[in-house]
Amino acid sequence: MALGSAHLRRGMWVCAMLTILATHTTYIPNGFAWLDHGDVVDGRAILPFSQILSAFVTPFGETSFYRPLVTLTLSADSALYGDRAWGFHLTNVLLHAGACAAFFWAGRKLITLPAWMLGCGLVVAGVHPLSWLPVGAISYRPDLLAVLFTFLALGCYEEVRRKRGATWWLVGLAGSTALAFLSKETALFWVPALCVLRELQGDSRQKSSSLGVSVVAGLLVVYAVVRYAVVPEGWSRTAVPLSFVEGVATRLGALTRQLIHVVDPRLPELSDAMPILGFGWMAFAGGVALIAMMVGSLRWRDGRVGWFLGFCLIALLPSLNLVPLPRFTSPHYGYLLSFALGLAVVLIVDRLHRSGSDWHRWGFVGLALWVLGAGVSTYRGGTRFADDATLFGVAVAVDPRFLEGHHYLGEAASRQGDFERAAKHFQASLKFWDDTIAYVDWFAASSGLAEVRVRQGRYAEADRLLLALQEHAEGSRLRSIVYNRAVVAQRQERHADAVDLLVTEPWDRPEPILLLARSLSVLGKIKEAVIQMERVVPLVDEARQSHVKVMIQSMKEGVR
Repeated sequence: MALGSAHLRRGMWVCAMLTILATHTTYIPNGFAWLDHGDVVDGRAILPFSQILSAFVTPFGETSFYRPLVTLTLSADSALYGDRAWGFHLTNVLLHAGACAAFFWAGRKLITLPAWMLGCGLVVAGVHPLSWLPVGAISYRPDLLAVLFTFLALGCYEEVRRKRGATWWLVGLAGSTALAFLSKETALFWVPALCVLRELQGDSRQKSSSLGVSVVAGLLVVYAVVRYAVVPEGWSRTAVPLSFVEGVATRLGALTRQLIHVVDPRLPELSDAMPILGFGWMAFAGGVALIAMMVGSLRWRDGRVGWFLGFCLIALLPSLNLVPLPRFTSPHYGYLLSFALGLAVVLIVDRLHRSGSDWHRWGFVGLALWVLGAGVSTYRGGTRFADDATLFGVAVAVDPRFLEGHHYLGEAASRQGDFERAAKHFQASLKFWDDTIAYVDWFAASSGLAEVRVRQGRYAEADRLLLALQEHAEGSRLRSIVYNRAVVAQRQERHADAVDLLVTEPWDRPEPILLLARSLSVLGKIKEAVIQMERVVPLVDEARQSHVKVMIQSMKEGVR
């Protein structure tokens, strides 16, 4: 049967997709870890079905991001699977498979090479260890969605350029671009940049698509207007203060780290801790690679090599942290770049296939060995997402400066009741290094340490921590701090202080109101305590309502 036959092409595509799914089967039977606790378990990024459309008019979770499509998919998973984490993980695996299929589909339109060659690139990209974090962590779903719809938008854009049924392809371009924008902010750069790259290629067989460019540009404007209306404070991240030399060298070093991850068949380091660099080998290597890609994409812009180098450049630029991001570097920043390696493999396979030399055989052997190694790494990496202790234990052992890892190990130890170990990890997460950039949610880590101190009975220390946090808190975080300070005051039998703290906030949950009523009762203010207890009744379920009503009746009889 000829390589070009439709049946063989279909069979090879199915085998490639099954291989990709097989390497990610270990990602499904896991629990919630890392940011999943806030986004999913605490429901910050989950909406009930009756309020699902409000995803388009509210920020993502409790952040300044605007990602309604992520909220919609997480809410759908919650409706389907409840609190069963495996369902959320299954969706992530399927989205990665979808991104791989979209890569193959778009590649068929952009590169005129046999399908089996594109299939080789598909397998490399699909089993790449850089898929480990976006697939394994439910909260990193934005990357999966953004890459999926970026490739769909690119394929539709190519069809618009060819003028084949332009109306429907324009609809597809508009829909895919909009969904990419609504998934992650990085897509605001990816989609327009890749479309411009196609226009710069100067392929005489294709016409430029001013209409396609206009659609993408128009959607950028619409997105900017809607986002500003929903999140008026704009981009709230601030750049890490570095000197000019440190800023340039450290960014180039981060780019070099991503390039190493791309060719390495092992799992990437989870730690985001980035040493502040001078002009050493990492900065030099990153600078050479960046210049080579820029020059090469212009020098060979009419061919496949120019397209590949331009794609690499676009995929790498976010790694330079030119727009301040929460983490200066992270493995998931290289997710799109793993597909660039897939493109590289397509071009290499084409060259080997035409060479006819001994390199032909050895090249395919080397590729097979790399895929095997990468597939095993990716498969084994799935078990790391069982829980926080499994995920971060290894990462912190490899890099003790991984502050966020210490934070979540502290959370895990606290849930297990090992407060001494939890305190050590929380304290380590708050230890900042002068020569390293590392992200940690200072507020959450300090709150965790304060809660541990309460559990240990070290109330004075807990209150000092909470008081420092209160100065920087607002909204729900402020109410949480006030409640915790009231708990500390009540434990120290400072009931008047507890009342003073609790009466300042309009509580809409029963615990703070019950605590306020208890403190008022101890102070002999029974009538005021009864009023607070009556506020609790509509906030609890029927089983607890009867108990609360009995307490109210008892307090009223005591007054008589």
